[in-house]
Amino acid sequence: MTRRPLILQLYNTAFLRGAGEDEGGREGAHGGPEGKEWGEFLHRAGERFYDFMEIREEIKKETDRLTGKNKGISAKSINLKIYSPYVLNLTLVDLPGITKVGREGGREGGRGRIRGLVPRVLIRRFTPSMC
Repeated sequence: MTRRPLILQLYNTAFLRGAGEDEGGREGAHGGPEGKEWGEFLHRAGERFYDFMEIREEIKKETDRLTGKNKGISAKSINLKIYSPYVLNLTLVDLPGITKVGREGGREGGRGRIRGLVPRVLIRRFTPSMC
């Protein structure tokens, strides 16, 4: 279950190359091999993750680092960029889910706190880009 908002930005590397940028579709400025997919986290700037299981583990570690292992939630987002020739240029936001059944170690009142994330994460972050 997601306990921190995940801002997932997908970038099509073929599209980026067509715009005159070399984002790793061929060996070049970023050093990515031809056709390779990778992810980059804002909190680990400059590092590339080529193994998507490592990306999954990094999301889990970063979530636990801020919220602890007690199933707490946080409004501070994890920002992940995925570069691939197989995706559309798109931004997705995954917010923490609401559970009807309490979880061991979880705090009460989680539903209201999660609902409160929507204005803080979505409206404040994306309103200027929607204009």
